[in-house]
Amino acid sequence: MELTILETEYFKLLEDEILIKDFENWVYSSDILENELGNYLYVSLLSFKYNKRDSKYELKKLLKNVVDFGKYERLHLSNILTSIINGEKNAANLLIKCYDLLGEGYHFLEYFEFVGYCDNYEELPNVFSSEDKIKSAEILRWFKNEEIILTGNRVGEFNQREYIDNRNIKHASNIWTKNVILQKNKK
Repeated sequence: MELTILETEYFKLLEDEILIKDFENWVYSSDILENELGNYLYVSLLSFKYNKRDSKYELKKLLKNVVDFGKYERLHLSNILTSIINGEKNAANLLIKCYDLLGEGYHFLEYFEFVGYCDNYEELPNVFSSEDKIKSAEILRWFKNEEIILTGNRVGEFNQREYIDNRNIKHASNIWTKNVILQKNKK
């Protein structure tokens, strides 16, 4: 997955790796950004009010036609899954992030089988099981093989995260996902 120069810097901002002020300074100092974006959008970035409270949200609206938010979603989730595989110590927080993304529409994360994992936050494990690591690697493989494609869009009444599911029926872990795949294959 190749990122544009703008996507690289903007995704750092979204991941809180840099501050909005750093992004603003980068825009002012970039000598190739105008060629990548065209004059109108480049001038819009130069005149953007970066010090406003809602600047991250407004910046997203400004960049929506030139930034592939599906790439960002994939990068963000890939980082979480890679952290699981590497056995990083913040296991409980990573599991909560995956669970939240599942609730926001990424139904393929049901593969982690969160049901019955624990009764409350304090019971979440501080280390990942080998099964969690294997499942994380499998989801990363789905991304690589484009069996799961994250669009970066929100859809529906509940503003769910959208993705394209190109997996076959054997990968579906619950009846809801199996029905979605079966319906898709009938078309």
